[in-house]
Formats: sequence, C-alpha cells, structure tokens
Amino acid sequence: MPEKGHVSLEILTMEVLPDNRTKLKIQSVFRSVEDRDGLIASGMEGGLNAGFKKLDALFLKKK
Repeated sequence: MPEKGHVSLEILTMEVLPDNRTKLKIQSVFRSVEDRDGLIASGMEGGLNAGFKKLDALFLKKK
C-alpha cells in the first residue's frame, strides 16, 4: 500500500520433515481487516510466490 503507517506482525514457524525437507508456516496479523485487504489488493501475493519459486530453485539446485 502506498501510504505509510500500515503494520503487520509476521510469525514464521519451521518444522523439520523427513527426507531433508522443511515445512514453513507463515502467519500474518494485521491491525485491521482493511489493512489486510489492502495488502492483498496491492499484488503482494505475486511477489511472494515469485520469491518462494526462487528459493525452491536455489535449494533444489544444491541437492
């Protein structure tokens, strides 16, 4: 969102899985429903997915 003052709390939890894998759980908590909806509407989902694809490629390359 272009205007300043929007805050979210990000909680990341990692769990070790079999076969040298890790499960990542991310929870985002916003001050309001409007802040949450505004972030989603900003297109952040596409950027987040692109970042995870890059991480996948990096980790899969190291195997």
